Amino acid sequence: MTEREMEDLLWDHTERFFGEPLKKFRRQPRTDVGRPDLIFETRTGQLLVVEIKKGTASREVVGQVYDYFGALKHEFPSRSVELMVIAADIPPERRVALDRLNIEWRMMPPGQFRAVAREVGYTVESERVLRGAGEFGEFGAVEGDYGEGNGNCDPGMYLAIVRDIDENSLKVEYFYDDGTPEMATLRRGSEGAWRDYNCDASVTIDFQPSQEKIKMLKRRIAAASR
Repeated sequence: MTEREMEDLLWDHTERFFGEPLKKFRRQPRTDVGRPDLIFETRTGQLLVVEIKKGTASREVVGQVYDYFGALKHEFPSRSVELMVIAADIPPERRVALDRLNIEWRMMPPGQFRAVAREVGYTVESERVLRGAGEFGEFGAVEGDYGEGNGNCDPGMYLAIVRDIDENSLKVEYFYDDGTPEMATLRRGSEGAWRDYNCDASVTIDFQPSQEKIKMLKRRIAAASR
């Protein structure tokens, strides 16, 4: 999921994230210090600047939102301006710093955004092409082809359940012939080729394995659960 998609969902469905609707004020406005992601107006008339980070909130985000605060106070000197940082992860020391500076923070993992997307019928385009087949969890099943052997991976074709998705990466759980599951991270390079970073090997992914292979995967999962 991209930050743009996270913005879309927050912008249109604040009540599902904050428990109350907020009035839209500006989105990605141009200022002399950059472009804040979203600006809302609260019920009491305050301006709320929301900065969204897809991954971990870095230390730079503190100075970034303070610059946005200054830009808005310069334009609206008589208005109260509040700040909020939203990220999938905010390290403990950064949370302390944000609290000390009266900047509200909330940790929202991609799964929370995906859940809202499903509820409201929003299509996450960046993930649609990465979804597998069959009714396996949230993202379906895929097949990884490691050819005749490369890197430190064994050769052959292996069925897996997609456990998590990012724009150019998959976290999958392979189920081998003996029923033993194993997690792996697959990432797509700039030229579109996939690589298994657990064993540093190239891999070709079939996102729509046949029904026969889907049945085979179900049998392997059943064997692993015994």
